[in-house]
Amino acid sequence: MLIDTVRTLVGATSDQLADDTIVALANVLGVDLDSTDLQATLRVAVLAAETLAANATRMVGVTQVEDITVAWDKQADAWLKVAERLRARLDDLTVADDDGGPFVVEFRHHTRSNEAVERGFNSF
Repeated sequence: MLIDTVRTLVGATSDQLADDTIVALANVLGVDLDSTDLQATLRVAVLAAETLAANATRMVGVTQVEDITVAWDKQADAWLKVAERLRARLDDLTVADDDGGPFVVEFRHHTRSNEAVERGFNSF
């Protein structure tokens, strides 16, 4: 499941991003292959896109097969943009988790001062 999700998030084919590569990247990050955690999946996807970009920078010049031309520097830039987009999405999720999730600010206007009390979502 993680393998297909990472490949979908990155926008890569199985030829571009092999199963073994995704498994190795998940192992490096300590992410279980059966994980359904979106943050863990995004971390693997970011690393996968950066790996594809690094691989593209190793290619020199332009490759032409039949009528298809691939400029490897542009390909690397495209993978880095994917990584940047995924990293921004991961950062948004991380920020949401850092502040403890939803909270309620209660204003007690019936006291002498305008006192504000911040409470956790489930506390009363």
